Amino acid sequence: MHPSEYVRELTEPGGLEPGADDHKEFYSLYDFQKLAKECGYSIQPIEYFDDNGQFHFTRDDWENGYISRSAYNYRGRFTEHAREMEKFLSTTPENLRGQFEESGVSYTSLIVDFSLIGDNHLA
Repeated sequence: MHPSEYVRELTEPGGLEPGADDHKEFYSLYDFQKLAKECGYSIQPIEYFDDNGQFHFTRDDWENGYISRSAYNYRGRFTEHAREMEKFLSTTPENLRGQFEESGVSYTSLIVDFSLIGDNHLA
């Protein structure tokens, strides 16, 4: 649900980005919420875009492991190259650009924790 059309074209299954050829599906937080419920898990969203393209980030401690494709850790194509950042922003709806310009965030994977209902351990 990333709001940049350019990012979606690069990363979609079969997309233009090297490595996109192994992507099979775009999932949303809502897909994972449904799956968790069906399987008896609860879900804690960490990083995601909602259906309005707004970015949400709820944790930055990473005590459960390092994730390179997180908003906090990702440094690459958009954050390090002005031309790429311009393509990224120009294909993002104007009302959503500020969240990227202010935070320096450009790219993140959907990051969630699944937990068995009634269990304090991550699955």
